[in-house]
Amino acid sequence: MFWGTQNYDNLQSSAHSHMCNLLLGRSHSKKGQAHERERHFEVWTSYGPAGHRWLPRNGVGNTGSLWCLVSETPGACGVWSVKDIIAHLASYEEVLVDVLSGFVGRHPTPYLDKFTELGGQFNDAEVTRRRGRTVSEVLDEFNDAHAQVMSLAERIRPEMFRHTGTLPWYGMEYSLDDVLVYMYYGHKREHSAQIAAFRDRLQ
Repeated sequence: MFWGTQNYDNLQSSAHSHMCNLLLGRSHSKKGQAHERERHFEVWTSYGPAGHRWLPRNGVGNTGSLWCLVSETPGACGVWSVKDIIAHLASYEEVLVDVLSGFVGRHPTPYLDKFTELGGQFNDAEVTRRRGRTVSEVLDEFNDAHAQVMSLAERIRPEMFRHTGTLPWYGMEYSLDDVLVYMYYGHKREHSAQIAAFRDRLQ
């Protein structure tokens, strides 16, 4: 399957936007109610008869806010909280930065190395490592890594996306296309659905 740079950008933007919309309490039918202030996202705090209520991100650290409590509440994905899911996705986005960096030059790949070395322990190790951070800090990491990913993807020749054998750690029969669609696009959509379901249970 060959998606190419433009289609990949569309997929990644779609999945990432969908995830951020959920984290910010936006729905596709209420996009007009969502506001962004420079790089400072606003996060979902609660729903009421009047619709969305918003809290600036610089208030996320306020332990009295519903968002702060909800983001730390276990149960969104097994024992993971919403913040843990974001931490998990942030770690994967860092891995993707390393993967794509290999297509544009020789660079250190600390996250990819850790991902391949730890195997199944990678997920819990990376989530645990971010436990002391605020949800705002973890979301910043996720978004910053995603910005790097999109920039790197634009520098990769379109034909390289479909070549098999370029990622031996994933499988010689697979291409970068496969990694991006299944390990990333599908992955984000899966966790988006979990966050949406958890949010609905708390309404």
